[in-house]
Amino acid sequence: MLLLPEGQQVPLRSVVTWEEGRSWARIARFNRQRAATLIGDIDTSRANTSELVRLFKAKFLPELRARHSDLSITIDGEPKEAGKARIAMLAALGLGMLCIFFLLTL
Repeated sequence: MLLLPEGQQVPLRSVVTWEEGRSWARIARFNRQRAATLIGDIDTSRANTSELVRLFKAKFLPELRARHSDLSITIDGEPKEAGKARIAMLAALGLGMLCIFFLLTL
């Protein structure tokens, strides 16, 4: 059950749709707020992570926020790590080009 700020309790199934299976999941508290951590696998032959996150933000998230305005959602994982990886690759490329430049000038 999820506890709403008004004190009302609603079942988790009324907020999300899921398929049950054997895996790891938890509901914890951060800064006195209940937080649900959801982890899933993606069938890459059908869709990729970026596409699913984009569709989630465009179609499902606005409807969820309209029904539950006090809900805050953070999306981490692969989308967040992909941005860090791009920055690291660009930094490595820049450093590599700088090293090649110095080697060629010698």
